[in-house]
Amino acid sequence: MDYIRQEFRGKRSKEIAALELPFYLLSLLRDLLRLRRRYDYIYTGECDLTGLGIAFWQSLLFMSRPRHVILEFIMREKTPRLGSRLKYALLTFMFRSVHRVVCSSRSEVEYYREAFGWDAGKAHFVPLFTSPACLEHLDAAADENYVIAGGRVFRDYRTVVEAVKSTPFSLIIVGGPGVTREFAGEKGVEVREEISDEEFTALVRRAAAVVVPLMDTRISAGQTVVLKAMAMGKLVIATRTAGTEDYIDHMVDGVLVARGDVGEMRQAICAAADRGLRERLGSSARDRVSKGHMPHHYSAAVRRAVLRATPGSGL
Repeated sequence: MDYIRQEFRGKRSKEIAALELPFYLLSLLRDLLRLRRRYDYIYTGECDLTGLGIAFWQSLLFMSRPRHVILEFIMREKTPRLGSRLKYALLTFMFRSVHRVVCSSRSEVEYYREAFGWDAGKAHFVPLFTSPACLEHLDAAADENYVIAGGRVFRDYRTVVEAVKSTPFSLIIVGGPGVTREFAGEKGVEVREEISDEEFTALVRRAAAVVVPLMDTRISAGQTVVLKAMAMGKLVIATRTAGTEDYIDHMVDGVLVARGDVGEMRQAICAAADRGLRERLGSSARDRVSKGHMPHHYSAAVRRAVLRATPGSGL
């Protein structure tokens, strides 16, 4: 397997301007025609510009080789708005050439099958993984004074801000730009934006618990933070939704709470004061990740999904 970082004029796909897009797509077609003679499969991730470009050309030119597999497939949910409907119509055409898509939650698989009209063999759930290095951060000496909530998208920080009131803990929120504007000045709440992964890891390591408050969507989110914290043996308190139900068994290796339920979230945060509970659930969480959410588990599961026969395909 070879890894190729697709660039255009020294820019990565996210940096390409709109006026440069046609030239980028032409350069991508040139590379695709060259690669199809060498590879049976092409893997891209998260529906980035490169993956969308490959899907576009293969659908337009009826190219079935190399087979295109999209890992960690994710799209914004379809809405009644005209722009969203047109976007999904275009994507339906583009994705018809894609051999497999790999999703990070079971609910996403069903959603994309419905939204794009895919057969049962095209989309597959493969549990996400985390870095083995996270397993090395086990440290029972936590600072019992704070809990931490982190992440950028589909986060329901308002619920956890309200829930942490009248608990023995303060709250640290680690988010993207804009979080400070909403929660600056909240008593007992500290906001950090755009910090390094090393800083975030250090904060998680010392926290009494890690809270992952999520909005109710069929598109999953939160698994990266959930798995990182679980691997570090932390108590994880998360909203019961698409991104968490496949990764946490309630009161076995974490705590799941109802979306937007401040009282239930507060009760779970208060329970984090119980060191015995934290250690029991944290140990189970770490064990679950080490046995099922490492890179080699992911690659083996992807291989099985890619090679699985599609009904009626003759494979």
